[in-house]
Amino acid sequence: MKSKMKYKNIFPLRMSVTLLLLLSILFLPWWITASLSFLAMLYFDAYFEMLIVALIFDSLYSADVQKFAGYQFVSVTITLVLLILLMYIKKRFSFYSR
Repeated sequence: MKSKMKYKNIFPLRMSVTLLLLLSILFLPWWITASLSFLAMLYFDAYFEMLIVALIFDSLYSADVQKFAGYQFVSVTITLVLLILLMYIKKRFSFYSR
């Protein structure tokens, strides 16, 4: 029962942060959006909404670059790797238990 209460309390904050990230894609430089995204992934447990934000970012701004062999979804790949890595690291830290 307590976990359901925790989820109901954090849900509006998660949606507000996701909306803020979507707006930052449109109106702020990419490095501010990347910083906010990283902080959101650190703060929230399993912040899978970030993958959708990264997909929208790649859909709007990415181009086929020879540096990545024409692969267009670089931000999604980096976000997925960071998300998995941060989930693993957060489980290992004792001061991060939620």
